[in-house]
Amino acid sequence: MLRRLLARLYWRLSRWQLVSEPQPPATTPRVIIGAPHTSNWDGVLMIAIAWTYGIELHWLGKKQSSRRRSGG
Repeated sequence: MLRRLLARLYWRLSRWQLVSEPQPPATTPRVIIGAPHTSNWDGVLMIAIAWTYGIELHWLGKKQSSRRRSGG
């Protein structure tokens, strides 16, 4: 519930508008692809869309995306 509220707030404050077809039942499997990764906003938009429609997210990314960077 909090996620949907945050997503709605995001869409109200952003200059983007979410336009979609009628959504299938929540039990229907779905795939959301955040591409072509032209900016760092792809992930934010994907999360906002998923939270708006109550879609459970599972991440798949390359190893370099989550590796900690060490200084020195």
